[in-house]
Amino acid sequence: MEPTPTPTLSPTPTPSPTPTSAANGLHIPQINPDFNAPGVQGLSSLGNTIAAWVLVLAVIAILLGVVIAVAGPRFGFHGAKSVGMGGVIGGFIVGAVVAMATPGVTTVYGWFA
Repeated sequence: MEPTPTPTLSPTPTPSPTPTSAANGLHIPQINPDFNAPGVQGLSSLGNTIAAWVLVLAVIAILLGVVIAVAGPRFGFHGAKSVGMGGVIGGFIVGAVVAMATPGVTTVYGWFA
């Protein structure tokens, strides 16, 4: 009886690097972002203005929530305490999200830059 030949494994192919020129008809242009382009400063200012107004509204929501939670039950409004506490909690959550937005975007940008 003849021994069965053992199959030979071919070496695994190594991946080729991403082409940066016209190799295989694919051209990837070099991208150089310009953060001094027109409109970038305006978008940054708009984002900061919106964030400031949202923080002001969050503080107003917290204050109104406290007033509703404290004064509502005294005037006989049933469920006012839970509605007021919802405003307080919502105001704190919105404030925290807005406060963490800029550092969060900066951190994520740092991961990929």
